[in-house]
Amino acid sequence: MPHGPPFAFRCLFRLPTFAAYTAVVDPVAVQAYNALPMRGEPTGSNRTQTRRRSAPDKLPRTGIYLTLFVMLASTTRCIAPGPEQDAAAIREVRRQLIVLPVRTGIWGSGFPTHPRNVVCAAHVLNDADFATVAGRRMYPFLRTAQAADPHRARADDWAVLACMTDCWHYNDLDPDHDFQIGEAVFIGGFTTGATGGDAEAALQARSPKIIMGRIIAPRAGDGPRVKRAVVPPTDTAGMSGGPVAVLGADGRVCVVGIYSARGVDWDGLNRRQVAIFLTPDPAQWQPARFARRVRLSEPQTTESGPRPDYLGTIPPPAGREAPRNDLHLPDNLRQSVP
Repeated sequence: MPHGPPFAFRCLFRLPTFAAYTAVVDPVAVQAYNALPMRGEPTGSNRTQTRRRSAPDKLPRTGIYLTLFVMLASTTRCIAPGPEQDAAAIREVRRQLIVLPVRTGIWGSGFPTHPRNVVCAAHVLNDADFATVAGRRMYPFLRTAQAADPHRARADDWAVLACMTDCWHYNDLDPDHDFQIGEAVFIGGFTTGATGGDAEAALQARSPKIIMGRIIAPRAGDGPRVKRAVVPPTDTAGMSGGPVAVLGADGRVCVVGIYSARGVDWDGLNRRQVAIFLTPDPAQWQPARFARRVRLSEPQTTESGPRPDYLGTIPPPAGREAPRNDLHLPDNLRQSVP
């Protein structure tokens, strides 16, 4: 979207009514009106009080101020282009990052952290009893404060869904990542727009959107577990709950956060779109790494508890066994992951 003075100057033509009103003010009549004595004041030579300028006399100056204000507001309304996108890095992240569509009453996104568990946004789950994840019904077993609660902390806007059998491959996780100002992060998610009975199939067949952002300083009140990254102007509806990842020096994708919402950051007279994401601490991540057993008698088919190394199953870590054939990948990754 263009921004700057050319856009602002067009605002001069947005005040036809006000301009027409000020144009009909007769300065001679205004002076004569101001020369009249106010009610109750002395007249003639005893008049020592000067009459204040009337409201009509102030209109031209007010019009100038109002025009300047509208010009400034219109200039700052524009969204800056955002950081340059690294096409090669985005392509590599898209080749590895596992993103799943999540549907309750609305659309969202999520990502697996265990063969049975998927993390999503709490405001997408809201008070629903279950969610459909890539065609599979999953149930919340860890539900943080809901978006409907006005007193909730932003850092609590995430939840964990679970199913009864092993399903998903999952990426590496780094709950202790040390973010640096200007560092590149990658947000993945499915944007909404598909409707009708085949909406979910259309989403699954589509590759998720991957956006590259740059870390900026947090705002006061964000807290230690809320991060911000400036991104290009993008419609992110439907991406809530998607993974935020970094691309390591070894070429592996590592999940470092959960996308929550978009915001605005002011940079001089320009506005920048900001991605707000959550970074739970290791203790908070642990339930997402557990296998949920519906019944105590159900046999444990996967290793339980938090993974000390936080390594995922895709891509296969060096020195470990080949990927399990009983776990699933999204359609867009089946050809790209060995």
